[in-house]
Order: sequence, then C-alpha cells, then structure tokens
Amino acid sequence: MQSKLIKKIDKQLDAQLNEQIYGQLSRQLDKQLYRQLNEELRGQLYEQLYRRLGSRVTEQLLMSNLQIN
Repeated sequence: MQSKLIKKIDKQLDAQLNEQIYGQLSRQLDKQLYRQLNEELRGQLYEQLYRRLGSRVTEQLLMSNLQIN
C-alpha cells in the first residue's frame, strides 16, 4: 500500500518538476531568441538606413556639384 502511494507521489513530483524546468527553460530560450533576433533585425535595419542615406547624400552632392559647375 505504501509502495503504491510513494510511487504515485513520486510521479506527481516528477511531473511538477518537469513542468517547472520546462517552463524556466522555455522562458530563458524565448528571451535569448528574442534578444538575438532583435539584434539581427536592428543591424539589418541600420545597414539599410546607412545605405539609403549614403546614396541620397551622394546624389545630393553630385547634384550640388553639377549646379555649381
């Protein structure tokens, strides 16, 4: 009788522990993935912005040089 009760309690504790561990790992992984994705996207956006600004500045410099000449 005691053996069955101990096994039942053991299974319940294992299930609770697994849920807690899974929850913690899942949250940590979500945070890490979000941070990594955020950094990558931010880098891509800055790169695109610099390219666009660079081409516009170059275009304006060329136009101003043409107007001066």
